[in-house]
Amino acid sequence: MAADKGSDNPHRELDSGAGTIRSLRAAVDAVRNRKADQRDVVVDLGEAERARLDLLAAELLPLFEEIDEADERFDLAVTQGERPRMWIDMTTFVAMGHDKLSYRMVKDTRMGRIVMAETSDKDKMADFVAEYVAEKVLEREKMIEGEWRSMMSVKNAAVDLSSDAAAISTAHLPPKKQRRNRLGWFLLGVLCSVALIGAAAVIWVPSAL
Repeated sequence: MAADKGSDNPHRELDSGAGTIRSLRAAVDAVRNRKADQRDVVVDLGEAERARLDLLAAELLPLFEEIDEADERFDLAVTQGERPRMWIDMTTFVAMGHDKLSYRMVKDTRMGRIVMAETSDKDKMADFVAEYVAEKVLEREKMIEGEWRSMMSVKNAAVDLSSDAAAISTAHLPPKKQRRNRLGWFLLGVLCSVALIGAAAVIWVPSAL
C-alpha cells in the first residue's frame, strides 16, 4: 500500500513495486538530529572536563594563596574553550587527556610542548603541581640571593678600594717624630740666624761710630 504523500514516513513505496526511495527532508532531519546529539555529547564532555579541573583548582587554591604577592609568575585559573585548561603560569597548564579521565600537565617551551606529568589520580596531579610551584619559588629565591651577594661583593670591593686609597695617602705623611724634628731644626735655624744678625750689628755699629 502506497504511503500518503504528506506523511512524515522517510520511506515512500512505489506502486510499481520497484523498491523504496528515501525522503530528502526526512534524511536531512535525521542528520540534523544526529549532529545535535553529537554536540550535546561534546558539551557534556567539556563540562565534565571543566568540572574535574575546577576540583583540582580548588585542591590547589590554598597553596597558591601562600605564594608571595611580589611573585607575579603564577596565576591559578580555569579557562573554558574547546578544551578547558587549568593554568598554573603563563606557559604551564593542566588539561584532561584524550580519555577525558586522566590529568595531563603540559608546558610550552621553545622546543615545543612537553608533557611533564600525567595521572588519573587528582591528588597525585595536585602533588605534581605543588612540587613544580615549589621549585619555581626556590629558583626565584636563589636568584634574589645571588643578586644580593653580587651587590654585597661590589660594595665590599668599593670599601676595600677606599681603604687602600686612604692607606696610600697616609703612608706619604711623615711620622710625628719626624715632623717634630723638622720643626725643631727649623726653629734652631731661625734662632741662629737672629744671633748672627745681632752679632754682626754689635761688631759693625761701634766701628762705624
